Amino acid sequence: MLQRFQRIRETDMKAALTTILLALLMSMGAWANDEKRQHYIEVLSSCSDSKVKEVVGLFVGTNLDLSCVKDSFDAFHASRELRYSEYDKTKTSINNHEPEYLNINTTHIDKIKTITSLYIMEGGEASSSGHDLMYSAGNKFWYLYPDGDFSEMNILKVNAEEEPELIIYSVSQPSRTDYYLLNLTYEKTLHMGSGSPDFKSIETDEITYSTSGKKSYFKGGGAFWYNLDTTHSFITDSSEDKFINTEGKYSSCMSKQDFIKYTGWENVSFEGLEEVCVTQY
Repeated sequence: MLQRFQRIRETDMKAALTTILLALLMSMGAWANDEKRQHYIEVLSSCSDSKVKEVVGLFVGTNLDLSCVKDSFDAFHASRELRYSEYDKTKTSINNHEPEYLNINTTHIDKIKTITSLYIMEGGEASSSGHDLMYSAGNKFWYLYPDGDFSEMNILKVNAEEEPELIIYSVSQPSRTDYYLLNLTYEKTLHMGSGSPDFKSIETDEITYSTSGKKSYFKGGGAFWYNLDTTHSFITDSSEDKFINTEGKYSSCMSKQDFIKYTGWENVSFEGLEEVCVTQY
């Protein structure tokens, strides 16, 4: 089993190099991204009754005129050149959002819409326009430009006026999907990483959730998938992670000491485990 953990796969190394390259390109394009966000603020402000402000990555304002947004977005798309393998200029559409992977039990999903993005493209070079996401309650709106290939959103907690207190959204990456939790009460963002989260307790001060299928790499290379139970405090900005062994056909196990050696994971709790099991394909 130990040999299985130490095996370096060429495809895994390529994925890791791709991630590093994308991170470098993203840092080089930080200024361009700032210009995109400013463009959003200008358009949304002109279509609402007050200047839009940015709060934990959301564009927040009041009384947004969606007809104005559609006209402004269409005008921008008509003015730009075709991107990648687009054959026609994009036409903006506004639809109800029905998340497939973030289908959390909530009564607020009917207040979320998808809006054809100004910039996001889906599908690499065989591209079509992607979408942004917006939640509304009363006369207020919270608009998300996720800047990723494909995204979903859901609402975990609202106040008495149905204004969001906790929002979760996903962003697709080349080799995985990452999840982010926005705490509007404390104006904080939690990067939850990859894997499918299952929430056990949801409060603005603290959340507890299980995550299955998180992806990582050993120090010497080689991908693996694992499960965690996590409690995160927004007051102290700290998390407690407990490792949960995987089971099934592709599960492989090694001693706890060897696993820590090959991953460097000193801050994860392996309470009650002498053997650590992860999934490898």
